[in-house]
Amino acid sequence: MNSLLSPDTSNSAPSDPVVLCSETATSTPTVSTVSSSSASISGARGASDLHPLHAPLVFRPLQLCDREEIQRIHEECFPVRYNAKFFDNAVKNVLADGRPLFSHVACLPLPLPSSSPPLLTDSIVGCIISQFQSSQKHEHLNLLSPSSLQTHPLIMYIMTLATTQDYRRTGLASLLLKKLIQSATSNRNCGLIYLHVITYNTSAIKFYEKNRFERLGICEGYYCIEGKYYDSYLYVRYVNGGERCRSWLDSVDEVINGFIGWFGL
Repeated sequence: MNSLLSPDTSNSAPSDPVVLCSETATSTPTVSTVSSSSASISGARGASDLHPLHAPLVFRPLQLCDREEIQRIHEECFPVRYNAKFFDNAVKNVLADGRPLFSHVACLPLPLPSSSPPLLTDSIVGCIISQFQSSQKHEHLNLLSPSSLQTHPLIMYIMTLATTQDYRRTGLASLLLKKLIQSATSNRNCGLIYLHVITYNTSAIKFYEKNRFERLGICEGYYCIEGKYYDSYLYVRYVNGGERCRSWLDSVDEVINGFIGWFGL
């Protein structure tokens, strides 16, 4: 989702790069439990006393029926406003031109009291959307070393990561990110995961650094929000043996550090 930003949690905005592969909507849903002693879901849409924060959450790809829910979450989390086509395509797990997306949503199962026996629907409380891209694109060539570009033709871009207000700081965002990292590392062709974070989003910066992402650079004027431009940081996490592209400054630093170590300075 062109990157990642939000006033108080990790989030980002959509781009349109090359996507080579993705997890499909036929993936089997998984169940996990998220807990927090200090959080409450009393204000969450669709939540009730029957569904405490310790209740199991169902994880699955986006589906067509998620259209309204996923737009609500993005409007709640992001200062950027996405157009209708973005959401129309996201629930199909594709870009506008049909190229696939990877997605996971965390859902709180809710019973339908009018049905007998009770049927289950769900309320989305978090989502992550990403895409595999070609590492050979011009704008990506400085992310991996020349040797890694040969062995890792793919990189993964985190488009958006968002949780509802009542599920922030509960570990849910980390769980969604973990699922994405597992997807990236399971594809040996993928050499890194990357994203953008608006420079004032300190909570997102701390979140990604805690999850072993490193700041690689800054993109000036990357975001335009209500007519004002904001810079973003570029964060990356190398996977599957992918290596950073070394600059001449890296080589100079290595030589200097070698001399310091050699002479015991």
